[in-house]
Amino acid sequence: MMDIMMPRMSGADALEQIRDSGWGKELPILMLSNMSEPEKVKAICETSQKTECLLKTDWTLEQLTEHIKKLLAA
Repeated sequence: MMDIMMPRMSGADALEQIRDSGWGKELPILMLSNMSEPEKVKAICETSQKTECLLKTDWTLEQLTEHIKKLLAA
């Protein structure tokens, strides 16, 4: 799980590096964002399989916790 906006490297760049590595091709990734441009967030996630993007403003902490528990159980 990571944010799209990070201090040293963008989440999109980190995602690209993870996917380009041998061990990270199949790693499920959950990206969170507060970005005001949902289209940009969607575009980032559409470029990578096994990647889900969520806008933080659309989820309560409880909903996000339950969603993560479901993902970990799958």
